[in-house]
Amino acid sequence: MIDINELKTALAQIRKEENEIMIANQIQLKDESDSRRLTAIDYINNLDLSLKSKTIPEKKTECYTVMDFLRNEMKTAPDGETKQELQKKIDELLIQANIYKDLQRAE
Repeated sequence: MIDINELKTALAQIRKEENEIMIANQIQLKDESDSRRLTAIDYINNLDLSLKSKTIPEKKTECYTVMDFLRNEMKTAPDGETKQELQKKIDELLIQANIYKDLQRAE
C-alpha cells in the first residue's frame, strides 16, 4: 500500500527541485543576455565611422547611408542602453553630415 505522507513529501521535493532548476535557468539566461548586450555595446563603441569616399558630396551621402543603417539597427535593438549607444553614433554622423553640407554650400 502507498503511504500518502511519503507521496506528498516526494512531490514536495520534486516541486522544490523544479523551482531550483527554473531559477538556475533564468539566472543563466540573464547572464547570457547581459553578455550579449555588453558585447553589442562594446562593438558599437568601437565602430569605425571614418568615411571611405573622396569628395565632399560622396562623404555627405555616406554619412546619411550609415545613419540609415544605424537607425534600422536601433529599431531591433533589444534594450535601451544599446539604443542609446546607437543614437550617439547617429548623432556623430549627423554632425559630420552637416559639416559636409556646409562645406558643399561654400564651394
